[in-house]
Amino acid sequence: MCTGAMILYGIPKVVIGTPTVREWGEDRLRELGVEVVHTRSEACAELLSRMITQQRELIREDGGNFFAQAGV
Repeated sequence: MCTGAMILYGIPKVVIGTPTVREWGEDRLRELGVEVVHTRSEACAELLSRMITQQRELIREDGGNFFAQAGV
């Protein structure tokens, strides 16, 4: 969903902070001319993990089936 939204709205640059990401999203963005910067920050991963835990219902609502299948 994030990759599609970036493409739809013409986002020219994205900074990915977490160490792990679904690579196909990065590849697709680059193919379409989006500049992708990947910091692989452990602090960002910790923050995201905490947010997912604390805001589980909001994340499920926004992420749809992806998060349910991932067990989030």
